[in-house]
Amino acid sequence: MSLGTVLIIDDTPDNLRVLIATLTRHGYNVSVATSGELALARLEDIKPDLILLDIQMVNMDGYQVCERLKSQSSTRSIPVIFISAAYEVLDKVRAFEAGAADYITKPIQLEETLARIEHQLRIRNLQKRLEEQNVQLQQEVQLRRQTEQQLESLSTSLEQQVQMRTAQLEQAYQFEATLKRITDRVRDSLDEAHILQTAVEELAQAIGAESCNASLYDLERRTSTVCYEYTTTSAVLQGRVLEMANFAEGYEELLQGQYFQFCSLQPHPSRQQPAMLACPILDDHRVFGDL
Repeated sequence: MSLGTVLIIDDTPDNLRVLIATLTRHGYNVSVATSGELALARLEDIKPDLILLDIQMVNMDGYQVCERLKSQSSTRSIPVIFISAAYEVLDKVRAFEAGAADYITKPIQLEETLARIEHQLRIRNLQKRLEEQNVQLQQEVQLRRQTEQQLESLSTSLEQQVQMRTAQLEQAYQFEATLKRITDRVRDSLDEAHILQTAVEELAQAIGAESCNASLYDLERRTSTVCYEYTTTSAVLQGRVLEMANFAEGYEELLQGQYFQFCSLQPHPSRQQPAMLACPILDDHRVFGDL
């Protein structure tokens, strides 16, 4: 198993044959580039884990190569170890300013060089692991945020459903209470007029309608007469006789025992364009009016 890929950039690689052989023997893949330009051109193919870089080279020296490497996001994290015969402090400072991770002076001591390479690769591997963990952590954070958003959305939806269901139950309770009041008021009465007038009043108040009326049919004459009414407006319809033929579609639905809702297209002088709900009044045999 390879310990990693080492790229050696040196215009006189023959001087490093012993180092190349030693690295290969210890399990490293070794690639050699004889110029900075060639090395930069082959980086994508080689994908080195570490670079050993000579300083003194023609055209592009080691400092320039290192600066190029550190200026690109794809190669910035590759550790660079300078190898040079220059041992002056200023040479080393300039190398580190260019981005070097370490500096080895010639002649090379193999054991020391191997130790420095292993050290830099260990740091590099730890950095990679940390980067991977950071990516994983960011993904987990993103997933957690998405989960929290989904939970919040579900919670909001559930709360809305609870509110809606509570409102429906409250409405059902109010309707039940209305029916009970109607039943209580007409329990001992056989007067149809009293029963229908009570139903009209109670229903209008229970649902908050401006008006509610009950009409009785004369099926022979095909008429509908508003006989009972409760209203909070100035528009009074009680006593009005309607010809079923003038609203044939609506009365056809009612006579079949169906309810329907509609809105007047023509504005009424006092009621504007009210929404109306019409329900049939029927016994065991027939429809005899509407509410």
